[in-house]
Amino acid sequence: MMNLIILSLVSYAITFIITSSVIFLPIKLFIRSKTKFLFIKGVHPLDCRMCAGFWVSIFICLLNNEYSIKNILAVFAISYFLATQERR
Repeated sequence: MMNLIILSLVSYAITFIITSSVIFLPIKLFIRSKTKFLFIKGVHPLDCRMCAGFWVSIFICLLNNEYSIKNILAVFAISYFLATQERR
């Protein structure tokens, strides 16, 4: 259980860096320019916390040998819940 919470926090942090941080901005702009076909209604998956968070959760779980879909979805759910609690 504690492992899933730690994985969720790591997933949330990486998702935040990818979607909102200035650190990743030059790389994100380069990727967006090369993958224009991925835009859906003007939004790229790298800008969407739900899309990026899902793939980051899968990647983080697979790196930590958590192959169960239940664990992957639990990590994604907690990570996405944390992302929705932010105030802008």
